[in-house]
Amino acid sequence: MRFFDANCFLGRPASPTLSHFESAPELLAEMDDIGIERSVVWHADALASGIAGNRRLMREIKRRPRLEPAWLVNPRALSSPRDTSEYLKELSGANVRVVRFQPGPLHNFSLHHWAYREFFEGLAGRGIILYVDFQMTPALSHAAVPEYEWPILHDLATNIPELNIILFAPKLSSAVTQTMGLLRACRNVMLDISALQKWRATELVCENCGAGQLLFGGYMPYFDAAQFVVQLQCALIPDADKQKIAFDNLASKLGVK
Repeated sequence: MRFFDANCFLGRPASPTLSHFESAPELLAEMDDIGIERSVVWHADALASGIAGNRRLMREIKRRPRLEPAWLVNPRALSSPRDTSEYLKELSGANVRVVRFQPGPLHNFSLHHWAYREFFEGLAGRGIILYVDFQMTPALSHAAVPEYEWPILHDLATNIPELNIILFAPKLSSAVTQTMGLLRACRNVMLDISALQKWRATELVCENCGAGQLLFGGYMPYFDAAQFVVQLQCALIPDADKQKIAFDNLASKLGVK
């Protein structure tokens, strides 16, 4: 089975982890050990330095075709139409096909489609995927996504149906009913399976929504991606669906053969 990881990062994050990847070769070595062919990767430096961290990512992964860049977007960089236009031009010039937003109480912003409409429409027109990574404060860490965010996500997906959205939150299995409802209502929304840390959750979503909106993710190095490789390999679903989730769905969106 081929694996395309939708969710990993380079660099040292602000909060310590058991391990981290200082360089692309370290990440690639881990991918080889687990059996992951390709990965979408962002850089932890972009959490603090924004565009500078994204540019560092591009230097780190230059001439490494197995690594697909994802830029972390700070909403402050989109404060005016001119800023938005310049950002979109830079994304296109760097051939970036995934951008990552981290809404939620921790960073104090939401994904209102009317607030970032020009940017989201620009992403959709360029075929760039929006990866939504909800960030919670420690006081709310029991929740996956704040209740007020579900209608905001629905509004975004329905008002800009050409925009492909990947959804992730570390404890999304605690809101599996809302998640499946969103997937059924909005076919342009996909789900990173590393959010489903619950027994047989992958099978449950496949049964109710199909395999076409699920993507493999490992969230290395915060998580051990091997657990999600095993989770998918052992899932009680057809082998064809496993391969869709492991590689084909994401590869199709990114035009990777």
